[in-house]
Amino acid sequence: MKNRRFVIDPDTKVLLKQMGIGFAVIFTVGLLITAVWYSTRLTSFTIVDVTVVGGETINVSEIERAVQSTLDGSYLGIIPRRFTWLYPEAELLQQIDKVPRVYDIEINRQSKTELLVTFNEYTPDGLWCQSTENDNCVFINDQAYAYDQAPQLSGGSLLRFVKLGEDTVVGDTMLDTDSYRALVSVVDLLEDKDLFASHVEFDQVGDAFIGLVGGGELKILIEAPPEQTVKNLEVILQSQNFRHLEPGNFQYIDLRFGEKIFVKEALVESEIELETASPGEVAAAEVEDNDLEITQAQ
Repeated sequence: MKNRRFVIDPDTKVLLKQMGIGFAVIFTVGLLITAVWYSTRLTSFTIVDVTVVGGETINVSEIERAVQSTLDGSYLGIIPRRFTWLYPEAELLQQIDKVPRVYDIEINRQSKTELLVTFNEYTPDGLWCQSTENDNCVFINDQAYAYDQAPQLSGGSLLRFVKLGEDTVVGDTMLDTDSYRALVSVVDLLEDKDLFASHVEFDQVGDAFIGLVGGGELKILIEAPPEQTVKNLEVILQSQNFRHLEPGNFQYIDLRFGEKIFVKEALVESEIELETASPGEVAAAEVEDNDLEITQAQ
């Protein structure tokens, strides 16, 4: 008998070759996945410790818990989120940013197993309120940025600001920084004269209305230099005919029109117009029909 040769069909050869390549690829990928799974779980490459530094009143343990919780789990069930080189920094920043009053957050690796989280804390400089009558207020910092809802507060430890015609919104800026600081400066200068503000209302055209403790209101221009505004007020209060003015016995003093100042006393229906050339010593005064004109000595 003749020997018969076993001949493999060409298509079968191609199929067997492809199957061999497939098994080799699967085996190689499996080895790589196994290697990655074990190597990324080595203690020396796993973030375990989280140190949080910053703030004065914020409980850092709250931030530590948020960080640890975000680090739990893995990517696709293979690489742990605690793996030193692939920890979710952007997500951590987002989670920490959700904590009220926190800003300027930084995350740095102190070592392969430790993260250092640092942050600053907003501190209240005043209150932005819906109105002077209710307690719907938000905290603002020294740049007039509203960073958190305020609880119902009593007392006057924080000055209340009301933006007429607009609602309070956390995350918004109540007023540009320069204008806000100008208002605060006027309030501080008034305190030096023993005149204390209970609240400040302002509108969109640059007028501000400072309510005084005890009663009465000062109407001013936000853009006017604070020192000039208070000096103009001093001229009125030091004049012979208006030395009696104090919080509670006048309705308003309007300082918005430069050299012309309007005073309305509580029991006087007509407006009293005062004219001054510049702040300084009052030299002469004439009264006629409730209108007082003050002129500067030459």
